[in-house]
Amino acid sequence: MNAFVTSFALYILLIGGKYWQSKRDVAGYVIGIVGNCLMAWSEFFPEHYYTAILTLSIILIAISVMVFSFDIIKWLLALYQTLEAGQSLTVNEFGCNVYVLSAMGFYGAYSLTYFAFGLPRCSQYNTSYMVLCNFYFGAWFIAVSVFQGGVARRQVILEVRVFVVRIN
Repeated sequence: MNAFVTSFALYILLIGGKYWQSKRDVAGYVIGIVGNCLMAWSEFFPEHYYTAILTLSIILIAISVMVFSFDIIKWLLALYQTLEAGQSLTVNEFGCNVYVLSAMGFYGAYSLTYFAFGLPRCSQYNTSYMVLCNFYFGAWFIAVSVFQGGVARRQVILEVRVFVVRIN
């Protein structure tokens, strides 16, 4: 899960521009990583600490999700205004949309599955839970790869066209 959070957060922090490059989003990323690490490591604590650490990790993850949710709403409203004005999206804006929308789908499905299965400990994971989680990771990876590949090709084509136009 930390790889997913890091991939999502670092991409939008580095590429996303003014909407994402704030101290609040960096704090949200750090809080989310700490929450996910606590959740992973809660398995190794004695039983009487497990519930407290799991509760703390869920609270930290929820805070992180709320921080990013605020900026996701702000981001989507800004994109709506851009498209409403008849302007097209930049390559970076399109790439951030891919990450934001796929991350919303992935994290929502993953969280619902975790709660639907009754907050299972690692030792309680069953085949159905593992298949669903792996499906979510795979779907997220495919969505990002397919759209990012399209964005990369589009960027190269645009750069070649600009170069050819400048030569002529």
